[in-house]
This record gives sequence, structure tokens and C-alpha cells, in this order.
Amino acid sequence: FLLGNLSCLEILLTSVIIPKMLSNFLSRQHTISFAACITQFYFYFFLGASEFLLLAVMSVDRYLAICHPLHYPLLMNGTVCFRVALACWMGGLLPVLGPTVAVALLPFCEQDAVVQHFFCDSGPLLRLACSNTKKLEETDFVLASLVIVSSLMITAVSYGHIVLAVLHIPSASGRQKAFSTCTSHLMVVTL
Repeated sequence: FLLGNLSCLEILLTSVIIPKMLSNFLSRQHTISFAACITQFYFYFFLGASEFLLLAVMSVDRYLAICHPLHYPLLMNGTVCFRVALACWMGGLLPVLGPTVAVALLPFCEQDAVVQHFFCDSGPLLRLACSNTKKLEETDFVLASLVIVSSLMITAVSYGHIVLAVLHIPSASGRQKAFSTCTSHLMVVTL
């Protein structure tokens, strides 16, 4: 279930950027309208934050499966998986909403603002604003840091416990099997 959510997030995340990027590449026009930029900005960061949170939850899932195998079916049943996945989606949705609305409400120097990029990031968008954007930049930084650092900390702690538990497995084949189930997830987190 969690892998299905991760796949969905990856497809949506790619779909937010690639179509406009290909359109710009083929037309040799590297602009994006203000409305499209705000939309792309919101969905890209919403989906990215959700993915970071989901990867952290997946590391906790691996921890429970390896360190508490007998309790795993009780701890991670279908209802819990659904609620945790929903929390990841909402955890990505809510922190990005405020800054996106704040950017959309900024006064821009040009009435019909066009961003000279194929991908809409906060930097190019905030440069078009006629007002001071320092507070908004700081808020973006704090929210991004909070999502990234918290999810990486959860992942690091989960895998630290997994490594300690696996090192206590007496057989080499048992250790290899336990590590092999975590390798693919750890590679995704690393990338």
C-alpha cells in the first residue's frame, strides 16, 4: 500500500514538470505564465514534501517489520497504513498552502507577469515581486528544512535500530535477508 502511494507520488511529481518543460523545449520558448507558475509551484512542493514524509514512514514500516515481526500485522494493518499515508499527503499539502497563497497575493511589478523559466521555483517567482519578500523566503526555508530534516532524522533513527537488530541475528543468511529488504528503500532515500 505504501509503495503504491510512493509510485503515485512519483508519477504525479514528474507530471507536474515534464509536460511544460517538453513544451518549452520543443517551442524554444522558456516562459511560463504566472497562474501556471503558481500552480506548478504548489503541486511540485506539495508532492515533494509528501514524498519525503512517505519515505520516512516507509523506514518506520521497515523498522517494525524487522525489529518487531510478530507485532507487525497488528501495528501496520490496513487501517493504520491508510491513515499514515493520508497523514503524509496532508503533511505535504498543508505546509505548502500558506506560502503559496502568500506568493500569489504578492504585488507584482508587471500586470501580466511571465516567468522566464521552464520550471517555476520560488526564486524566479519572488524576483518578479515589487515588495520585500525576505520574510516569505525565510518561511519557505524554515518549512522546507523542517520537512527535510524531520523525515531524514526519522529515517536515520529507524535504520539505526534496524542495523543494530540485524547485527544481533546469528546466521549470515538471516542478516543478508534482513538487509536485502531494506536496501532498495535506503537507495531511494539516498537518491
